[in-house]
Amino acid sequence: MRAPIPILAGAGLAGAASGLRSQIGLAAVSMSAPRTLDPRPGPLALLARRPVRAATATAALGELVADKLPQTPSRLGAPGLIPRVVLGALAATALAARSGRDEGGDRSDTFDGRDHQARPAVPAATLAAAAVLGGGAAAGAAFAGAWWRLTAGQYGRPDWPAAVIEDALAVALVRTGCSLAAGRSRTAG
Repeated sequence: MRAPIPILAGAGLAGAASGLRSQIGLAAVSMSAPRTLDPRPGPLALLARRPVRAATATAALGELVADKLPQTPSRLGAPGLIPRVVLGALAATALAARSGRDEGGDRSDTFDGRDHQARPAVPAATLAAAAVLGGGAAAGAAFAGAWWRLTAGQYGRPDWPAAVIEDALAVALVRTGCSLAAGRSRTAG
């Protein structure tokens, strides 16, 4: 098991991305999950399935569009903030749980009844810390994103350029988070 610092850093970044765009954290964790991650039934295997990948990606893309509409409600009210915190915690926990399974064994193996090298599990304390960190980062990013949009939209400027910059930041955060939790540097091929 690798040290939990990169795992928790990645989880925090995934949570922060969810605070900016609620659907993007879970979508990125799902889209970046290896298909051979864990062929046995369970939440991690579910995220790697094609229909779930499609659903999470569609939800994230839909939110990227809906966020620019003038009738979109504030992210700081309970209907906007609670899902961000919950989805941030879920994305962070799934990413942390997956990081232990990304290690050990041959990733190309499949569950065929043979005895493959066991993949280490992430300690429950690390998963709990990832959930708290992801939810907290989502709440903080939601407030920071709202402040950014308010500040950038002052003096009669349109809101959409600030929203597009926020989209790009959310993508960069979650991409970096997934790379950190998996133990890959962005410069490594």
